[in-house]
Amino acid sequence: MSHVYRKLEDEYGRALLEYLSFYANRLRRWMQQSIEAMRSAFSASADMHRAQFESAQFAGAPDASAIQNDLQILRDWDAVMHEPVA
Repeated sequence: MSHVYRKLEDEYGRALLEYLSFYANRLRRWMQQSIEAMRSAFSASADMHRAQFESAQFAGAPDASAIQNDLQILRDWDAVMHEPVA
């Protein structure tokens, strides 16, 4: 990546490199914010479904094993989502 920056700076000057770097940083921040927003929305949806599955599980639903599997998937997802991001 540093090779690309040096080539841009040599060919087009420092001003263009700074301009592109500025927008690269803005794009990176936007991407991180978008991923976090999607993660939060998914977690909220998962929490809602988890509550439904848990209540159905205790209500003696006829297909309790499928509900139990879905509930485990949501618990696993929650565990992964709360791991530190590298």
